[in-house]
Amino acid sequence: MKMAPIQLTCANPECGRQFTILRCIWRAHIKYNSNARFFCSRSCANKGHSLLMSMANVSMRPDVAKRISLGKLGKRHSEEHRRNLSETRKRLFREGKLKPYIQPPLSVERRQKIREAMKAWWVDLKNDPDRLARQTEPYRAICRRRDLTNNPSKRPEVRAKASVNMKRRYKEHPELHPNHILSHSRQSLRKQTEQPVYNALLDMGYKYQEDFFHNYHVRTANDGYWCDFGFPKFKLDIECDGSFWHQDKVRDGARDQALLTIGWKTLRLDEHEIGSRVTLSKRLLEFLPMLGKVLA
Repeated sequence: MKMAPIQLTCANPECGRQFTILRCIWRAHIKYNSNARFFCSRSCANKGHSLLMSMANVSMRPDVAKRISLGKLGKRHSEEHRRNLSETRKRLFREGKLKPYIQPPLSVERRQKIREAMKAWWVDLKNDPDRLARQTEPYRAICRRRDLTNNPSKRPEVRAKASVNMKRRYKEHPELHPNHILSHSRQSLRKQTEQPVYNALLDMGYKYQEDFFHNYHVRTANDGYWCDFGFPKFKLDIECDGSFWHQDKVRDGARDQALLTIGWKTLRLDEHEIGSRVTLSKRLLEFLPMLGKVLA
């Protein structure tokens, strides 16, 4: 079968590990280069190419070739050397000694076969814990090293500093906050728990962006808060609390108390109250009579 896996031996003289690839991939490489070499990993390919090219020089001892190969591992070529390599490849292309590999277009059936073969290969890999650990450990080590060294944004101290700077920036310039941008867009994006409240307010006769605003920012003495639905003329705040994001009742209470110190009153609606039209209308009517009296 063309899609069946084929077992090969790593071309790196220092490795010699057995590995498997799809037969179609093997045939595609052999078609354009009958002397193609196959390696089990990227690191083996880097070491193997350098070692084989060094050992091709008969006047060089194998131990010297190995030492030179390991010394060049992980180092970039100089600009002059890279320019010479580019000119050599161009000359070989012009002379017809080097052919480019062109991936032929794949049909839908071929893609489906590849997908099924990859799924079967992954199932076999998961059933062999030792093989799975051996093949995934190098990638996990690279990810751990990148998280700790090469990617500063993953460090706790950098993340804490970025969080403080972002909070200070949004406090000084609330018009740059994503909530402010979305609330002033042509079609404001509302959460699943906010849409029923928005529709109920419209049915009660309140006008959007005249009587109430979505994602309205209120500045306090020490901080600023975003109201799901804010009535700035009458200092009323309606919050639509989801069961996941509003589990900390102490934090929500401190927020409501901070708004109360500047004269803002808060109504909190949980998912169960929002899901019931009768309960939602009752809670809104209990909270908004003062607004009706002012409008009258």
